[in-house]
Amino acid sequence: MDEKILLISKTYSNYQSTLPKSESSVESSDVIEHKQINYFSLKHIGFFFYAFTDGFAIIQIGGFTYAFLRTYLGQNGAVYNISNALTTLPFGLKLIYATVNDSFPILRLRRKPYMIIGWIIALILSVILIVVPLPETRYIIPFNTTNSCSERYEKKLTDNNYRGTSTEYTVYALVYMSAFFLMDIAVSICDTAMDGLMVQYARREPDHLRGRMQSFMYASRQLGIVVNLIVTAFGFNWYLYGGPWCQGIGIKAIFVCYIALGVIAIPVTIFMTDEEPVDSAISFQSLMKRSLTSLKSEALQRILLFVFVINISQCLISPADNMIMTYWANTTNLTFSMGNVFANILMMVGITIFGAYLRHYDWRIIFLVTQCLMTLINGVITFMVIFNVYRNQYFYISDNISKNVFTGINFICLLIIAVEMCESDTEGTFYGIVMSVDNLGQSVGMLLANTIAIPFDVSSVKRYKQDTNHDRWMVASQELIIYTLQILITVVFLPLFPSGIEETKRLKARLGSSTPWAYFLVISYVLTLVGTLAYSFISAFF
Repeated sequence: MDEKILLISKTYSNYQSTLPKSESSVESSDVIEHKQINYFSLKHIGFFFYAFTDGFAIIQIGGFTYAFLRTYLGQNGAVYNISNALTTLPFGLKLIYATVNDSFPILRLRRKPYMIIGWIIALILSVILIVVPLPETRYIIPFNTTNSCSERYEKKLTDNNYRGTSTEYTVYALVYMSAFFLMDIAVSICDTAMDGLMVQYARREPDHLRGRMQSFMYASRQLGIVVNLIVTAFGFNWYLYGGPWCQGIGIKAIFVCYIALGVIAIPVTIFMTDEEPVDSAISFQSLMKRSLTSLKSEALQRILLFVFVINISQCLISPADNMIMTYWANTTNLTFSMGNVFANILMMVGITIFGAYLRHYDWRIIFLVTQCLMTLINGVITFMVIFNVYRNQYFYISDNISKNVFTGINFICLLIIAVEMCESDTEGTFYGIVMSVDNLGQSVGMLLANTIAIPFDVSSVKRYKQDTNHDRWMVASQELIIYTLQILITVVFLPLFPSGIEETKRLKARLGSSTPWAYFLVISYVLTLVGTLAYSFISAFF
């Protein structure tokens, strides 16, 4: 997912500083001046506040989608997976946003106007979501009772006290999923423009300060993500949203926060964020030609194929996982969201471990070992919960927390290879291409997992409430298929991945270009994007 890039900048900068001069990145000749920038001056400090608001607003990883869709609207794990796939898709369009930024400046500015436009769209959507009446929770909960809030929460999980029909509430869910999808389009527009401005700042840093800008920006954005997760963890921990507390906030309160942040972010961007105006923009035709030229590289084609399939593998997340979490592990929204906070921290630990100890080893072996360890840890914990060996919410989410150490190691391997593959003056285009393929692979993986699970009926609430041996084996069988696919995909496609920096250079020198494969990649990307979007909406009803 794109938010993972937040965690790697400082480690990668330190990694580059340890390389010989010949192995370090070489700046393109069009950097006119290196100068030390005071990022905490009035004309730069606003950029970091903007990065904070960008991180807070990402629906894709916001903690409230689980509480709202799974418990308030009573949707199954398949619908939740579809929601995750839909809110990942806008970040698969970053190449398009970057192209618009570069080709169509507004008032001679390529970044700030689009940062503002993105927030204006987000503000409009937030107002609409606040004004539109929220449907009642699908669960009928007896309020006139002497039971404690915890007992009401337990009653909601064990009784079939449903309001309305399944189709009616699926329509509600689909409407809100569509709104979240549009919100993440707005955020990804902001995100792409912000990345472009960050690159403009970073390229002017003196060599001994390289990486400082990225570190400040990514830290600010990561702080926004963590604050979002903490607010939703505690705010949604009441019985209407799957928690035991008597009171809390609702989903509309989150969008009030969005409005407050957006109202501040827009003037801060205008008056406290500096961008140098351009005299002329790159033509759209030239930019498309440059993108196609990059795609013709056979070495790049290998990397893109690996990035796509490995993200499919890592996002093969069964819809049963959320059902197990709710009905068998009895995981509250507080535990789920705080687990995500710790998972983000441990991902940073994994990245640090790689930068300090593993970068000189064979990266293929590292990738294979970490993938196998992730699958093993996840499988052991999941099967213990399925077969009722030990059912506990903290035990169940521990695998998601611990495996992020390995996720961080894998991701920085991919990022360093991607940077080494980049040619001079194509950094922005290349970044857009890789991130688009990366996020599209995540969406495809989530939807493929939904498809695999269909014959096993693991999204049925009845299966988890009955909890018979037959039900357990049906859930375990589809989990076993997914784990097997994850390992097979890694083993089969691992030869496409270079073993390190030196092999990457040899691939670039040895491999040529292929125009037919470049066109095939473009066509495949468009068809996959359209197909994934269509499948997401259609499958919500089937």
